Parts: sequence; C-alpha cells; structure tokens
Amino acid sequence: MLGLNLFIAALSFSVALAAPAPVPADGDGDVVPAIIAAEQQQEAIAPVVPLRWSTHFADHFPAGTHLDLEWEGGDGMGCELYYVPHWPGFAEYQFVTIVSNTTENSYKWAVPNLDAYPEGTDFILGVKNGEGVGANWYDLTPSLPLR
Repeated sequence: MLGLNLFIAALSFSVALAAPAPVPADGDGDVVPAIIAAEQQQEAIAPVVPLRWSTHFADHFPAGTHLDLEWEGGDGMGCELYYVPHWPGFAEYQFVTIVSNTTENSYKWAVPNLDAYPEGTDFILGVKNGEGVGANWYDLTPSLPLR
C-alpha cells in the first residue's frame, strides 16, 4: 500500500510540474507567450549578430608589420581583440590582449617581431564581444605561423 501511495504522490507531483506556466498579457489584453516576450526584450537590449572576421588572413602573420583587422557583428557595446601565442613544447596557452572594449569594427595591429617569441611560434587571433557567451559572441582565426 505504501508503494501505491508513493506512486500516486509522484504522479501528482509530475502532473503539477507539467502544467503550463501562466503567460503575461500585453497592453491590449492579448496573451503573449512568455518565451517570445523574453526573446524580444533580449533582442531590444542586445541583438545577437554573429561576430565574424571580415579580414581575409594570409597563410601566416607577417612579423614586425601592421595588419588591418576588421570584423562584423556583436552587440555594438565593445569588443576585445587578442592573440594566443603557442610554440613547440609550450603547454600553457595565455591570451595577449591587443585592445579591449573597442566599439570600432576595425583596428591596426602591430604584429610582434620574430625575436619576441621562440622559433616556430604560431598565433590564433580572436575577437570577442564584451558580453555574452556562445559561438555568436567570438571568432577565431586558424593557428597561423608568425614569420
């Protein structure tokens, strides 16, 4: 009998969880699904426009030069540019900030000189939106050698 009571209690609890949540009404008294209203509010605050490089990168980063970087997307509230150097035998990846919180969509980057890193160094260049998570909020280059 105890088993039957537990089953009925569990069934009642799961039915209560499955009941639809109340939805808010808009100004005209029409019912608007809560999830759509929340998405519209989020888009009004910060529309999700995928952040992507518009610069076409060569097969390497030219050491000791200036590289014009351009990107599209984000929320317009600021981006961070960074690179991640790595070389054979190096186990810890560290982000090196190029510029943070820029609201521009372009930047002239002074590529480090060859003697700044060990031989065989590659870079991954990234652009990240100031806020947000997920693939729409950043873009990375492939790992390219510094030459």
